[in-house]
Amino acid sequence: MEKKETKTTKPEVKKAEAKESTISQVEKILQGYKAQPNLKVTAATKFEELELDSLDTVDLVMEIEDKMGVTIEMSKEIQTIGNIVDIIDKQKAAKK
Repeated sequence: MEKKETKTTKPEVKKAEAKESTISQVEKILQGYKAQPNLKVTAATKFEELELDSLDTVDLVMEIEDKMGVTIEMSKEIQTIGNIVDIIDKQKAAKK
């Protein structure tokens, strides 16, 4: 049985690189916010895993908005770092 190779196109690579860059930027903001310079996050990291209550989450999102020049409408669907990153990347792409 022959394996099919899946090739990643350049736009997909750029999108993945942009997402990783945004995750890294959000991670740095979180490290400062939580005063934990070694804190690591992924797109799947949930806010509750970071021990952020709803007030902390809103405060953090406001800081992310200020530092990254975006507007994030808080909703119950925003549960993970990946949710925030998707919103940021969509807004940045729309500005281009």
